[in-house]
Amino acid sequence: MKTWKWMLGCVGLALLYGVAQTQVPGIGNAEATGLGPAPAMLAADTTPPKITVLFPKQGESLKANEYGVVFCKAQGEDPSKVRSMGVSYKTDESSGGSNSWGSPPPAKMWVGAGMSTATLPEGDYFFTFTATDTKGNSGAMAVMFHLQK
Repeated sequence: MKTWKWMLGCVGLALLYGVAQTQVPGIGNAEATGLGPAPAMLAADTTPPKITVLFPKQGESLKANEYGVVFCKAQGEDPSKVRSMGVSYKTDESSGGSNSWGSPPPAKMWVGAGMSTATLPEGDYFFTFTATDTKGNSGAMAVMFHLQK
């Protein structure tokens, strides 16, 4: 009985540690037992979410609407699911909107914001979009636009 438990333990350890060709006394090679090769080890997810800016386009000239606001929108996408997204803009250290999701998080998420232009002079500004997946990987993308008055 002890020998049988030990042999099963060796086959299990061989599979656990990813060893496809393991000699087991009394049985032979682990692959010959019908268990097949050991499963491949999974690689850790270190890829940040993909961010797609929907608007404005890079370098686009924007004119504020009748309320003095310009808008932006971006989408984040990740196979590990997107946990949160945010957008900020550089004016007087103000920030825009953010979007986060509880459980379960979606594979795609979007965020949008409006920026008041009432006190801003005409010129170039940046919206910076950020996205974080459920594995903690974060990415950012900035888009420059020209504010017209």
